Amino acid sequence: KWLYRYVKIDFSIGNYSDVLEASQDLIALIEDDIKSPYRDVYRYMFDTYERLEKNESMIKAIAKIETFYGLDYLDIERYVSVMSIGSKRKDNNIIINYATKVMDIQKSSNSSAQSPYVEFTLYQAYIDIKDYLKALDVIQSLDSVVLTKTARARQKDLLGNIYTKMWRDDEAKLAYEESIQADSSSAWAELAQSAMGI
Repeated sequence: KWLYRYVKIDFSIGNYSDVLEASQDLIALIEDDIKSPYRDVYRYMFDTYERLEKNESMIKAIAKIETFYGLDYLDIERYVSVMSIGSKRKDNNIIINYATKVMDIQKSSNSSAQSPYVEFTLYQAYIDIKDYLKALDVIQSLDSVVLTKTARARQKDLLGNIYTKMWRDDEAKLAYEESIQADSSSAWAELAQSAMGI
């Protein structure tokens, strides 16, 4: 209990090296106790690693958080942070793993707080590995999400792109038209217009 309080206080005042030291001691005491009242220490560790930009440690910490909490809405931004590490590294495995988890959390909580960033990023990862069916599923999942006009134009342009890659030209043309209708002054609508001219 004392160690846990120590972690919380040090975290709140930005004493991050002490947070990590005390957290390691606390973890040694609670290690595999999934029901421990102090398991929140893993969240403090993750947040500390994020502030210190220790990416590898963030990836290890998020795995522990998932072990202790499952896919919990309280951790959705932590999963997005790890997904962003994958984006910066151009590591499609990390992106796919964590973006899929974010989408699962959003689905189970009937939320779209991280949309469309997560879907656009996951779509690109699937395109990069040429998994067009999964890319199609992801981009179509945004049909039921409220988006800005520009984001809708982007979604429909990307939908047109994937249909083009799959040789589904009539559906591609329709998607490109919907992109233009969504926000005719956007760069996405321009891309859709030029794609239709090819």
